[in-house]
Amino acid sequence: MVLVLVSANPHGATQLAGWKKQSGMLGLRALFLGASERWLTDGTSDWFWPAAERARLPVMLLSASGAAAFGRVAERHPQLRLIIYQMG
Repeated sequence: MVLVLVSANPHGATQLAGWKKQSGMLGLRALFLGASERWLTDGTSDWFWPAAERARLPVMLLSASGAAAFGRVAERHPQLRLIIYQMG
């Protein structure tokens, strides 16, 4: 599993598609903590979800307060496997 910094990188979706070709790549871990939590609602991470869905890469998510945003992502990307952990 690779830890992903979801950013406004215009080449992110292309890079993500190629990651699955790496030996041992099974999924991604995305952290939305502190200032990056706003990326769930401000459009910064909008490229990430369809790219992970197309690449068939499961995404493990961590956020202190992003549960509602994760629900919206799941609704928009039904083929994307999301694993939400450590949400308390």
